[in-house]
Amino acid sequence: MGISALVFSINEYKYVKRLVTLLSPYVNEIVIIDSSTKKDQLKKMRIIGRNKKVKLIWLPPLGMADFYYQIGIKECKNEWILMLDSDHFPSKKFLRKLNELVSVGYNGYKVGHFFRLFKKRFAKPSGIIHWVMFLKNTKTLRLDENYIKVVRRDNLEKMKQKYLVKYSKIEAFQAPLKILTVESIKREKILTPLNKNIVDLIYMPLSKISKISIYLSLFLYLLLLEIYVALKNKPKSLWLFYPISTFFYFIKSPYKNLLIAKIMKKEGTYNFLDLNSKTKLIKNSKILEFGSDGIENLFKLIEYKLKQYLI
Repeated sequence: MGISALVFSINEYKYVKRLVTLLSPYVNEIVIIDSSTKKDQLKKMRIIGRNKKVKLIWLPPLGMADFYYQIGIKECKNEWILMLDSDHFPSKKFLRKLNELVSVGYNGYKVGHFFRLFKKRFAKPSGIIHWVMFLKNTKTLRLDENYIKVVRRDNLEKMKQKYLVKYSKIEAFQAPLKILTVESIKREKILTPLNKNIVDLIYMPLSKISKISIYLSLFLYLLLLEIYVALKNKPKSLWLFYPISTFFYFIKSPYKNLLIAKIMKKEGTYNFLDLNSKTKLIKNSKILEFGSDGIENLFKLIEYKLKQYLI
């Protein structure tokens, strides 16, 4: 029963090198989806790619690894997948237990909040912009969160705050879809006491202006809820401005954001952005900037595909 390690990285050669050395004795192959943009990093990553166990694939940066889950999973040849970011550090205890874990009857294991070890055929990336691995109607188990640690945890909060405003632009697409998608409302328990009324409002034959007014009202409720959570959990954190910034970007162009959200809901994010095909993605990459941090590339790709969709 083979195991493929699936690793996502961008300009993080030293972490990837460490991870490859750590994983090699315990897995059958290591698939690396790399989006490095710096010449020295690309050169070093090619050296890692010479390792017989490593399958190195370069894809243009889009701001987060989530968009490459499906391509990455397709590239893995084994039944089981261990999915990691480049700065994840699996413990030796966990790695020594891998063969045991894949042979005791479960089809997926969560470490912390995420599925990190799972059978390929049960993997269903679920979400809108931020994708989470989701294993439906199958036997799963939660493992000790200390099995996988983040190497640079101390710098993580600073990094997130650095990209706070840019990520809130992405959330401006995701938030309306949380309102639009009934399944999402139920699964994520958003506005739980109002679920039935929300569903009724969404599907009422109203004018464009009326619908946008309803969405804005619901969006405002979500905003206040996010602010409450931010104040309760991290009163001194810059994360307080995250929902405010998201709301700002949404109302800046509500109809366009709703249009994109509806298309993504109808077509599926992967299909709409051609993220389920490595060939199509590389073809579309002509419009992207390889020196970008990735988030601006995502907006360019969305705009490009929107124009094609509306022709």
